[in-house]
Amino acid sequence: MSRITSADLRKWETGALENGAINAADVDALKKLIGSEKLGADEQATLKDILQHDAFESKAVRSKVQFASTEKPSPVLGKEVANGVFVKQSYSPVEGHRTKEQALAAARMSGADNAMAVKDRDGRWHAVAATKPVKAEAAKAGVATLHDCPPAAYASMHKAAMAETDFAKKEAQLKKLASITYGVPEDDIKVLKVGDAPEAGKINISLDKDMQGAGQLTSGCNCGKSHENFNAGDKDKKYAVTVRADQLADPKKAAGVMFHELTHAEDYRRAQDVYAAYAKANPKGAEALSKLDFASRGDWQQHETMAAAKPQSDLQKWVLTSKDPALSKLSEAEKMKAIGYITNQHGATEATAYTKSFMQEFRASVKELGSQTEPGAKVNGGKDRLDYWDKLGGQLTTWASAQKRGSVALSTASLADIKKELKAFYATLTPDEQKRFGEVMTYIKNNFKGTDAANLNVP
Repeated sequence: MSRITSADLRKWETGALENGAINAADVDALKKLIGSEKLGADEQATLKDILQHDAFESKAVRSKVQFASTEKPSPVLGKEVANGVFVKQSYSPVEGHRTKEQALAAARMSGADNAMAVKDRDGRWHAVAATKPVKAEAAKAGVATLHDCPPAAYASMHKAAMAETDFAKKEAQLKKLASITYGVPEDDIKVLKVGDAPEAGKINISLDKDMQGAGQLTSGCNCGKSHENFNAGDKDKKYAVTVRADQLADPKKAAGVMFHELTHAEDYRRAQDVYAAYAKANPKGAEALSKLDFASRGDWQQHETMAAAKPQSDLQKWVLTSKDPALSKLSEAEKMKAIGYITNQHGATEATAYTKSFMQEFRASVKELGSQTEPGAKVNGGKDRLDYWDKLGGQLTTWASAQKRGSVALSTASLADIKKELKAFYATLTPDEQKRFGEVMTYIKNNFKGTDAANLNVP
């Protein structure tokens, strides 16, 4: 049994961060525990997570942790974001995000004080917390700040916007609300009436209450329903993100929708790279593929033509066996996910987006719920119970629910990778967070049998 628990490590981390910094000397002592018998496997993972995502400063002088092993810390830890203000903690993977918008969404989801997005030397963006608040005009280059969202004032703004009957006024109010939520200029927001087409490069806010899902990522392709989410050969990899207006009622939830859709965007861009490589190697095969009708049996379900369709079979065989440099760094699951995107099968990309969103928001949700436990099924007509699981289970619960009602297909391409990622995430959690994680898994297993989420068996 390890002498130091994950709870000890997280308690030390939290206590140190209350002063905005962790003493570098303490870190040197902790680093020596990696590989020590004093730490079990879970504690090792927790310590590595702390060392990767927290900044360690001595007398407010930037000082990054240097690793003797291959483990690397976030490249923005200790970075000065304004005069005398530094990055103290990261909420993103060490490699960061491709877009500022996804990092800002992750920062909003974290629930941290002084949250913002910061660009590293490689042009990647990271969701972080700073040692002090920073106003936009005081921020250094490569820093994008977020406004505070006081819950009562925010809810009042949203209620007024949704009740407004004059479109011009409603549009102005929703633009302001979305700008605050996502940390982007109002000019980057477009409000859509029912029937309006979303615009690529904008954050589109839809007034269509019947829009499928809380958000959508579309390519702008006009080539028919069976290819509507993949515009084959789009060299610029353009896409449009749309969020249903009612989601703006909760800034964290709205940020979760954005994070989810931008996770799809990364899969879309990868699928474009795979398609381009295939079209170059086999132009006739690509042409035949573009003409194939991938009509679905139902919303986002598997396709009847997939098994027998030779163009799709040729694509899959080439992608899985090709030595093309464009595919060299992709795992088999990533290759299959790209094939799915190209052929209008979105089970795998949905699985990834729901899971990554759940992990991004989970710690903040646990903190927000505090000691609250599951309400009884009969309390408030069951609404409080559903709200509890919507909060704690987040998008993992949404995924299971969507699969149970048949609106999101099962995924066979990425579940092994997702299990591995969730287990690694679980190992970084405190015992209380692990207990809550277990609650979520038990709830999903008992209530959503037959879904991918119910069969994950993590931890």
